Amino acid sequence: MELDTRSVISEPASLTSAREQKMEVISELSSSDSQRRDSGFFERGIKTMLSIRKSKRSSNKERRKEDTGTWKAKALLRTLKNYEENKPTVCNGVEKIGEMYEPIEAKPLSVMEINELIQKRQLLEAFASIKLMEDETISDWDAEKYRDNPQEFVRKSKDVDLLYNSISSVIQSIVEGTLEDPTLEHTMLTSMVTLIAREEAAHPNTNIAACPGSDLLGRPRRWREQWREAINESARKRVLKAPMASREEANSWLDLHLHFLQERLREDLLKIKLSVKKCYPEEYQVCDTYVEAFHNAIASHLQELSQGPLDFHELYTLLNWVANTYHSELFLGHPDLKPEVETENLSLLLTPTDWEKLKSDYIASAKGKIKSYFGNILRLEVTEKWEKEVHSEEKENLYHASLSFDIQTIIGEHMKLSGAISRSLETKMLELCMAELLEFIPRFEQEFTAWSTARDSPIFVPYLIAYINNFHDLV
Repeated sequence: MELDTRSVISEPASLTSAREQKMEVISELSSSDSQRRDSGFFERGIKTMLSIRKSKRSSNKERRKEDTGTWKAKALLRTLKNYEENKPTVCNGVEKIGEMYEPIEAKPLSVMEINELIQKRQLLEAFASIKLMEDETISDWDAEKYRDNPQEFVRKSKDVDLLYNSISSVIQSIVEGTLEDPTLEHTMLTSMVTLIAREEAAHPNTNIAACPGSDLLGRPRRWREQWREAINESARKRVLKAPMASREEANSWLDLHLHFLQERLREDLLKIKLSVKKCYPEEYQVCDTYVEAFHNAIASHLQELSQGPLDFHELYTLLNWVANTYHSELFLGHPDLKPEVETENLSLLLTPTDWEKLKSDYIASAKGKIKSYFGNILRLEVTEKWEKEVHSEEKENLYHASLSFDIQTIIGEHMKLSGAISRSLETKMLELCMAELLEFIPRFEQEFTAWSTARDSPIFVPYLIAYINNFHDLV
């Protein structure tokens, strides 16, 4: 077995002297003070290891192997330097992640044994063994050991790739379970972060595979990107899990759904702020990542809701929640979430097109609602006053009716509610109310004239005077 010179967690070579020298390299790595005192230590150790290899090789292959060893030595130096420079730290004074989890000694395990480690979520041990398997496969390829059996090389490359993919699935499961499980496993999260850091150090960020014979070996696994994708998926599932009754079960189903949504997600964000954040380095920007994920998930959910059949009250509920509740102290602006949860840089919850459509649907629905209100006023005048010949009220020696007050109350309330959402919506509502009022007045006049003609009532003149006074108030 050749010594893997690209990974700080690979299995040492079988030679005793090489093992001792490599352990000295790893020990030197664990001490940043020693590293500063003797920056040339790595190169001396690597040169010694290379000389040991060189002495064991035949003279025909010596030059080719020396070139390969030199490439690996440079790769090790780049990897170790990159890892030390970019080693993540946990916020709030927690120890460096690299120090919390000491380097794991890689063991030559079978695929089944490694898979068992993955299923038990012993990810650091599993990764060390997979990396060892990967390095051995690359070394054997360099030594042309697969010249007569290329199928074996393909099989081993696929095994390595499948095992790495299994770890990817576990990372996704850990992230998605972070908010699902009421008890947070801090050690599991910090172990996952350490794993991601070690993979990034072991596979420098390049699009070129380390092994020319296979694009499955030596390439970056991009687990940090998968971590972010897992957070997005977790947020999407959390949004969809908010209880939502049907319209038949509850008239206020949308109010209840949005209430449950903001309560549950606010609790999630509080958990992220108080518990989850401390498990990650600052560079992960955990709170911002989760807030953006929830924001996008909610935006997608509301877009779907807005496409469904919504009545007047449901349209207003959705408009008001987006305009006034979402950023308020009831949800993202809650004092307990500050200052970690910031909303200034979030995109619009609904696109301008969807927002305008929602307002247009609301005004269209309001048209029927206002017409219905005015129709009820007329019906009550006929049934409760004219037909019963109830005498008109007198106020300050003038005949008086409540008609003007009722109409002004309806218009004023709808303008107030619309104005709380936007000035443009308030203007549209006023225009709608005026158009419906101008249509209502002639209809009212026709009904009153028809009633007075059919019945010679003593209350006709008092009511006529009262209505003239009322419509003068409306002007």
